[in-house]
Amino acid sequence: MVQALKRRLRRLLLTPQAEALNADATYGDRLQRLSVLAGIAVPGFLVMFVWYAMWPLVAALVVSGVFLIAAPLISRWSGSLRLGRELFLVALFGFKSYEVVYFGTILSPGSAWLASVPVLAIMTGGLACGLAWTLATVAAVVVLGIAGHAWMTPRTFDEVELQTIYSIGIICLVACLTVFVFLVDYERGLAIAGLARMNETVRTLAIRDPLTEVFNRRHIGDLIAGDDSRPAEARTIRAVVMIDIDRFKAINDTFGHLTGDGVIKAVAAAIVAEAGPQNPVGRFGGEEFICLVRSPPDARDGPALAEAIRRRVSGLACDGIPGLGRVTVSVGLAACEAFGSAQAALPEADSALYAAKEAGRDCVREARPGRTAWPGHGAWPSAQAS
Repeated sequence: MVQALKRRLRRLLLTPQAEALNADATYGDRLQRLSVLAGIAVPGFLVMFVWYAMWPLVAALVVSGVFLIAAPLISRWSGSLRLGRELFLVALFGFKSYEVVYFGTILSPGSAWLASVPVLAIMTGGLACGLAWTLATVAAVVVLGIAGHAWMTPRTFDEVELQTIYSIGIICLVACLTVFVFLVDYERGLAIAGLARMNETVRTLAIRDPLTEVFNRRHIGDLIAGDDSRPAEARTIRAVVMIDIDRFKAINDTFGHLTGDGVIKAVAAAIVAEAGPQNPVGRFGGEEFICLVRSPPDARDGPALAEAIRRRVSGLACDGIPGLGRVTVSVGLAACEAFGSAQAALPEADSALYAAKEAGRDCVREARPGRTAWPGHGAWPSAQAS
């Protein structure tokens, strides 16, 4: 049941257009986080290149760095996530390829960053984008690493100088990896929170009536079954109360179904307010409600709560509906102890509700064992009046 509701919710909320928008939002968030990484790495490499007067690399990194850091802004200004993403990837790929050419060897300090391009492409553009950039990266490695020795001349550096360059590159790489892991963990946390919200929504759909937001009939049945499965001394449901709006068909016929829905919602809210959080309220069907009385012995018993519900609804003001008049309810209840269980008390409360209808409506009737008729009335019918 829950899985079916999840699929239904996904169909309702995640249409193909909505799924595309959701994916774009996710990719956009990732692109923004990657620009933060670029903001960490670019200054470190710039300082290193300036220190060693590698001016061609300084110029190339300044140009590339602008696109790396500004990629999310470019996406927003252009309205194209793909443009911002591709500019980011081209800038990273292009600069690292040029850096290899500048050092004259695939073993340059920043060549390892080429391996990150396909990974970042998958993160920001999906599998197809990642495959395309994997092919481009492999081609670059073949050209620069395998065939590069035929046309590239390695630059000569002092040993200490070269060790310093590699050390700075490793420091920048470690810093970026640390932030990267943090961002991945942060995104995982967001995903878990989103899944929890979705599960809570599905759970609400599974147990709540969409109009009134009280429990639905299925969940009330589960509560009754769960309570009856306990030993008699451990059961918490003391009485079952059935409530039905009087002459509801006339309200619908006179004022329309939208007004009828408004009356149902108002009555449900009044019942919940009177019952309190300890006594579950559900919509049993149409204009009929059920309340499971769980009040402790020193609180109101079933009859007292049933009468309080009737009075609260009788004083209900349905503003904005001229001519509606007073809304009333008929109430029937049955004590679980008298009939052995909540499940056994349920049809008795329903019959008592019918007796309240027969007694003139806007009143409370309680079912009692062995009683087959109310004074002045015939035998209780098995179905309720409306």
